[in-house]
Amino acid sequence: MKISYLNHCLWLAISVVLFVACHKDSNRPGPVTATDTLTQDIYTINSMGNSSPAVILAAPFSSTASPTHDSSGLLLVMNQEGKVLKEQSTEASAFCFNRWTYNGLTRYTWFVNEPSAFRGPGVSNFEGYGVIADSSLKELGRVHFIPNGGSFSPGQDLDVHDFILISDDHYIAMAYCPKSVTNIPAYLNPAPGAMVVAPVIQEVNKGVVVWQWDGECGHVILCQQRRR
Repeated sequence: MKISYLNHCLWLAISVVLFVACHKDSNRPGPVTATDTLTQDIYTINSMGNSSPAVILAAPFSSTASPTHDSSGLLLVMNQEGKVLKEQSTEASAFCFNRWTYNGLTRYTWFVNEPSAFRGPGVSNFEGYGVIADSSLKELGRVHFIPNGGSFSPGQDLDVHDFILISDDHYIAMAYCPKSVTNIPAYLNPAPGAMVVAPVIQEVNKGVVVWQWDGECGHVILCQQRRR
């Protein structure tokens, strides 16, 4: 009886030690495989386990997607362990997914590729429109390129690589515009009607272009409405 009692105590002690050891081992830094109740793939977050709480934004898309063909996109808002907090599909490939906070408000922005947008000969960039959304990813408005001086082609829209949100109707965006140039040095033997893809950066406030930089020749256009 006494031996049986001692054996019971011994196995209890071993069980406690094993539990503590396994629990401690589970806290070691290493890749975290995220799972949740949303329909999704499994995402692995490589973490050293010492980062502060964070939000991870991702817009996965196929590397074989064509800018001129329809291809649905996806937006993911995850915590630092890879758990998906918000998920939303887009009508075409999505890019440049960002989160902004100002005046106590949280906003999200992203770009959606527009297959029918104008692209110059030999140019195959992802171009389209920007989306401004609230904290639940509900769309508040769309942003397109605004022709402002110079020569721009019908259907010209925004490049999908960068965007700065200042307020709901105040932002900075960019576009790439194919343009004919005549200032290429003769020793480079330029072809007649040579074209370049020039960057154009716009600051827009309440639908009006208040500042614009045209990379074709470095011109800055200061509009009548000054920035505030």
